[in-house]
This record gives sequence, C-alpha cells and structure tokens, in this order.
Amino acid sequence: MSSGAWSAVIGACSLIVGVVAFIVLIIQLKLLREQVQNAKDTFIAEQKRIQRQATLEYMTLTLNQRLELERDLPYVEDDASIRKFLSKRERVTEAKAAFWSNLDYFETLATSVNCGIFDIEIVQRVTGPKLVRTFDAYRELIMDARSYYGRPSLYKEMEQLAVSLRALSPNDQRDPSRPSFLR
Repeated sequence: MSSGAWSAVIGACSLIVGVVAFIVLIIQLKLLREQVQNAKDTFIAEQKRIQRQATLEYMTLTLNQRLELERDLPYVEDDASIRKFLSKRERVTEAKAAFWSNLDYFETLATSVNCGIFDIEIVQRVTGPKLVRTFDAYRELIMDARSYYGRPSLYKEMEQLAVSLRALSPNDQRDPSRPSFLR
C-alpha cells in the first residue's frame, strides 16, 4: 500500500473514531441531563418532606397549648354554647383571653401555611375542618373586631386559609352560606 492509501485509511479511521466519540459525548450529555433532573426531583421531594415534617412537629409540639386554650371554650359545633359565650358582655375574662389566644394560634398557623412555610395538606388532615369551623363560628365577631379596632387585616390569614381548606376538601366543611346565629 502506498503512503497515500495509508493516509486515507488513517483519515477514515480518525473520522470514525471522531464520530463515535461525538456519539458517546451526546449519550453522556443526555445521561447527565437525566441525572441532574433526577437530583432536582429528589431535592424537591426532600424539601417537601422536610416541610411536612416541620408542620407536623409544630402541630404536635403545640397540641397541649392548643388543648389548654380550648379547655374553657365552647365546642365550635355547639351553636347554643357559642351564642351564650359571645353574648356575655363582661370585661375580658380568662375564657375570653383564651378565645383570642386560640384565634391567634390559628392565625399563626394560617400565616405559616399561606407563606409556604408549613404544608397545607398536613394542616388540612390534622386540623383543617376545625380551623374552618372556628372561623365560620366567629366570623361576625372577627369582622366586628376588624372594624372596631381599625385593623382590616385582623385574622385575614386565617380567613384566607379557611377559604383554601374549604376548596381542598369541600365535603369536609360546614356550609359557609348557613345563616349566622350571631345576628
């Protein structure tokens, strides 16, 4: 074989090696993209798990406090007890202070959910219906307090979360259009 033929064979081999290397590079880039996407998906799933865990830990750690606040308050499904509780015009008693502290607890929880710190699904499963029923039961009092104190955002986070929770699980909530007994 002449040197020109050898050059052609070597050139062809170099071209084949270059094409194979290019194909391997493309395959490696596709694999790398899949790995990056899998890592991203895993990271997002882990962040969601951490958020759910933090939500559940907060709710567990504050359970005794919440139960203590609710001890002297009427059950949110007992309309007669709620009417009686709200009709007392006396100065703020421990029960009334516990009432506002209970609403404050729900407002803090709602703010954390609405800001994306806590997981709405965990809140829905653990205390969603109760939060919605509490807001519905005391809606008029909250609206009156907003006007009286000149604070239009008072318990607004709780109200927004109640709307969101009602939309998440409509069959698990009290009908918000139900006539109010507080009028």
